Amino acid sequence: MSTIYGDTLKENVKLRFSSLSQKAKPSEWIVEHTTLKGRPYSFKDHEYQLQFVDDQHKVVVAKKCAQIGFTEVLLRWMLCFLVQHQGSQTIFTQPTDGDVSKFSKSRLDIVFEDCPIVKRLGTGGIDSVYLKRIGQSFFNLRGTFGTKAAISVPSDANVYDEVDFSNPRVLSQFKSRLQHSKYKFERPISTPTIPNFGVSALYEKSDQKRVIIKCHRSEEHTSELQLRQVISY
Repeated sequence: MSTIYGDTLKENVKLRFSSLSQKAKPSEWIVEHTTLKGRPYSFKDHEYQLQFVDDQHKVVVAKKCAQIGFTEVLLRWMLCFLVQHQGSQTIFTQPTDGDVSKFSKSRLDIVFEDCPIVKRLGTGGIDSVYLKRIGQSFFNLRGTFGTKAAISVPSDANVYDEVDFSNPRVLSQFKSRLQHSKYKFERPISTPTIPNFGVSALYEKSDQKRVIIKCHRSEEHTSELQLRQVISY
């Protein structure tokens, strides 16, 4: 005879196995399963995020201007990774411990609360500022200043937010957490500060792709110097 507990167990098992085999691109998963400000997440007017989010290279760096939604989309990218790869761990860094606290409460918690898959997979009672659980996966958050040391847990994917304002020594420690993973994904992003430092130095080592925003008034492609709305990755 079916019971509410049996039905819940069946749903969770089905969800976990479907999550493991799901072939949806991260961008597709994000649109289907997450929200922003109470509405389904959309890449409309943020199409420049699509190629970055769906890029499967181990390391993808974004040298960008401020307030263009990369932090929002990358926390969803990380959530997608954890759901689709049950049993994995990730690390998401912010410059300081204070930034982590604000980020966790004002942004991450809302995404988790509005995501049906997170609710179905369950958190196992683990839900703090620094650690979130999604089924058998774990989302770690840490600051690079105001903390004694990097966490000593293995990681499969790291996001380094605002690299130029973070502690390079601590970021290096977080990078070492990836050494035993078969994924080793890294997503450093930041507004650049000075040449050959931080995100600019990382970008110089990359294949240096650029996204140029078209000016709707002139119908011409603008240059990076004329308009700061340019994302390099």
